Amino acid sequence: MNLITPNAAAIDIGSTMHEAAVNPDTDIMPVRAFGTFTQDLHALRICTTLPTGSGRAVPPA
Repeated sequence: MNLITPNAAAIDIGSTMHEAAVNPDTDIMPVRAFGTFTQDLHALRICTTLPTGSGRAVPPA
């Protein structure tokens, strides 16, 4: 299967938790879980918008 958009993120939105997945070649932790409160959503946004190759360190809580 050909990779069409390598920097796209997949997000599974749940009522108590959201899970985000990014290209495993660009992240040391490609799948992460986030809560549903505002600070959690800010962390999810940061995690999925960092530039490729940045190592995507876990954002501060």
